[in-house]
Amino acid sequence: LAFPQESLNHRSPKLHRPVTWLLAATQTAGAIAAGLAAWEMLSIDSRGSQLISPFRLPAATIATNSTLLCLVSAGLELACPERRPRFARMFRDLFVLVMTAVIAQVMLFSTYKPFWCMLSFGAASGAFSVSRLVERARPAWRDWKPARMLEFGLFQLCLVLLCLELGLRTVATVYPNPVLARDSSTVDTAMEMYKNEPGQLRYGFPCNSGRHFDEEFEPGEQTVVSIGDSFSMGIVPHWYHFTTVCERVSPGLAVHNLGRTGIGPGGYLRFLQTEGLGLDPDLILINIFVGNDIAESLRWNNPRGFLESWCDRRNILTYQVPIRLARLAQSEGNQIAADESVGDLQDKTTQSVRTQSLDELTASMPWLEDPTLEPPRFSESEYSRIEGERANIIRRGEMLGAYAHLTTAIDVMRDASGDTPFAVMLIPDEYQVSDRVWQTVRDGLGQETMERDRPQERIIAWLQEQGIPYLDLLPVFRAVSALPDGQRHLYHLRDTHINARGNRVVGEALAEFLNTQLR
Repeated sequence: LAFPQESLNHRSPKLHRPVTWLLAATQTAGAIAAGLAAWEMLSIDSRGSQLISPFRLPAATIATNSTLLCLVSAGLELACPERRPRFARMFRDLFVLVMTAVIAQVMLFSTYKPFWCMLSFGAASGAFSVSRLVERARPAWRDWKPARMLEFGLFQLCLVLLCLELGLRTVATVYPNPVLARDSSTVDTAMEMYKNEPGQLRYGFPCNSGRHFDEEFEPGEQTVVSIGDSFSMGIVPHWYHFTTVCERVSPGLAVHNLGRTGIGPGGYLRFLQTEGLGLDPDLILINIFVGNDIAESLRWNNPRGFLESWCDRRNILTYQVPIRLARLAQSEGNQIAADESVGDLQDKTTQSVRTQSLDELTASMPWLEDPTLEPPRFSESEYSRIEGERANIIRRGEMLGAYAHLTTAIDVMRDASGDTPFAVMLIPDEYQVSDRVWQTVRDGLGQETMERDRPQERIIAWLQEQGIPYLDLLPVFRAVSALPDGQRHLYHLRDTHINARGNRVVGEALAEFLNTQLR
C-alpha cells in the first residue's frame, strides 16, 4: 500500500484488482463505523445510551479501527501525484469533521465522556473515509457548485468558532474574570479570579488589607481562622456575617474570615498555607459546603487532559459566556447565576460607593430583618435546575470517588495545621433543610434515588474515625422554628447561600462549638 494505486496497474497488473478491493473494503468499514457511531448518538436519553451496554467493546473496536482506516485513506490520497492538489480540500474536510465531533460532545453532554468522545472521533474518521470513497467514485459531485459552497461555509464557520474560543481563552489568561472561568482552571487561577481589592466595598463595608471581607485581623484573647468559599465570603453585610455574630456572642474571641468565592478545598489548603497559619490561630476551622465542595474536591484532584479541556462544555467559553451573560442580564441585583462546575460566580455589584451605616443597610435591604420581604434571586425554574444539578453531582460524585478526594483534602489540611487544633464545619444545602425544595429536587431526579442526608453521614463517619472535631449544621438548621408562612427562611430566596437569619443561627451555634473546643 506504500505505492500509489495508479502505478500498480503498470508495475504489477495482478495486484491492481486486490488492492482496489482492499481499498473498497477499507472505505466500507469506515462507513459502517460512522453508521454505528451515529446510531449510538441517536440512542442517547437522560439515562444514557440504550445500545451502549451490550455493544460497548465492539463499538469501541470499530471506532478505533475507523480512525486507523482514516489515516490509511489519507495516506493513499497523498500517495497519488495527481491527487496532491486536493490536499487543501482534504484538510478542510478533516477539520470540519473534527470540529463537528467536538461540537457534538459539547452539545450532548454536560461533562466529558471518554467513551463517547472516542465514538465521536471514530464517527468523524469514518465519515472522512466515506467522503474519500464518494469523491473517488463520483469526482463530479465535488465540483458541484452547491456542494463546494456548503463545504466552504462549514469550514469558515468552524474556523470562526475555533478562533473565538482561542481568543476568549487568551483573554481569560491575561485578564481572569468569573465570566471567563473554566472548569479546568487551576487553584491559583481561581484564587486570582475571585479576589477582592483592599478597601473594596461590599455591602457598605471595606475589605481589609488582606483582601478579605472582614476587619483588619487583630489577635484576640483567642483567635480562630475560618476558611471557606462563598459561604464564608458571605452574601450579607459584615454586621450580619456569622463570624461577626460569633464574635458578638463570645467577647474576646476573634474569628478571622478567610473566604473567597469559587475556590473549593484546593483553595482552602492554599489559604491555610499562605495566610491562615501566619495569623497564629488557636484553632483552624474549615467550612465544607456539601452542595459543591464534594464535587470541587474531585475537580482539584483530577488533572485535566487535552481532550477534556476541549470536549467538556464546562471548559468551552463560546458555550458558557453567552449563558452567563444572559443570566447576568436576567438575574436581579446584577448577580451571575451560580454555575456548579466552577463554583458560585459573583460579580462586584455588591460594592457601594461609600460605607453605609447599619440603619442605611436595613432601610435599603429590609429583608435583612424580615426575610419574608426578600425578592427572589433566580426564577423558580432556574433555581430548581441549580439545586437539581447539585444533588445530581453529589450522587454522581459518590460513584467517581469524590468522598475519598474530599477526605484526603481534609486530611492534608489537618497535617498542614501541625500542632494547631483543627475542626470542620459542615454547611447543608437548602434541599436538605427545606422540604419544599427537596420535593422539587426529587421530582427532577425522576426514577433516580438519592439519600437526602447521605453527604453528612459519609463525611461525619470519616471525621469520627479520624478524631476530627466537627460542627454539623444540618440538625441545627432543622431545629429552627418556621416563620408564620411555614418556611424557616434560612437561605436567600431562591439562592444557594444563607441569609442574615441563617448567618445568625450559624454564628450562635459556632460560638458554642468554638467555646467548647477552645476550653
